[in-house]
Amino acid sequence: GNDIVRSYEKKATAVSPSIIQFNLSRNLDAFGFLPREVHIMPFSTLGDDVALYHHEGEEFVYVLEGVLTIRTDEGEWELYPGDSIQIHSECNHNWQNKTNAVTKILCVNTPNPFKK
Repeated sequence: GNDIVRSYEKKATAVSPSIIQFNLSRNLDAFGFLPREVHIMPFSTLGDDVALYHHEGEEFVYVLEGVLTIRTDEGEWELYPGDSIQIHSECNHNWQNKTNAVTKILCVNTPNPFKK
């Protein structure tokens, strides 16, 4: 079936004091991938000591607003609105907002951790 989420119905969840996520599905366990909108607060992840991590699956990130710094074992890139990256999540990775404005991204992960 369909799962429509209206913009005014999105529920915020604090991942950390500096990262807020909005699940873009109401039936979190109904689909094989998880779409989220993530807001990363300004100056929230300063410095180069952000730990890289890995997990199962694949990840797609699309920058909606602001500047996102992506780090992997292969290097570091700044992504701007309209830019995207797709990675194998088993590779070490992480992202940061090093700017003075909120960064907003669309993030799609598979497999969906809520899928039963």
